[in-house]
Amino acid sequence: MRRALLVILIYSVCLTAGAGVETTLVEDQSGSCMIRIVHSAAPSDTSGVLVLRSYMKNSGQVMEPCPPDREQTGHSLRLALQAYAAQQLKPFNGIMLGRIMRYPWLQAYLAEQPAHRGKVTRAYHDKLFNHPGFLHEAVQPLPSVLADFNLKIVSASCEKILIDKDGKATDAICWLNVK
Repeated sequence: MRRALLVILIYSVCLTAGAGVETTLVEDQSGSCMIRIVHSAAPSDTSGVLVLRSYMKNSGQVMEPCPPDREQTGHSLRLALQAYAAQQLKPFNGIMLGRIMRYPWLQAYLAEQPAHRGKVTRAYHDKLFNHPGFLHEAVQPLPSVLADFNLKIVSASCEKILIDKDGKATDAICWLNVK
């Protein structure tokens, strides 16, 4: 019995050892869509990341993703950066956007890109996400808001790029690397 309890204790400690600590910076409501931005950092890390989440509560009070608009996203980021500046949190080096399909203006950007055939390569990733069209234009107003706090987007990292049958990118999980 003691051995079983010891195994459970060790296992539960190991599971939480690398877990991040989240600090809510802002919850900003616009219509039925709520944007929550948190600062997340593991205790052993020297830096963290800002995580954007947008959701609404359905009739059963269950949270579901919702598409925030550009203005609300920029406004929420500004509020979050003001709250971040007022707290003693680890520096952050990125902004986790999550799925591009949850941001209508970023999904529209993907729809405008040329079709791609074959395997998704690093070169294709960079063509989509690591050029001024995406980093400075498509993700507006985020670069403008960050500039007000002496920060800038230096690159984007995206994974799980979904390509439809016509060769068009339709979704990806992305975060912005910030300096």
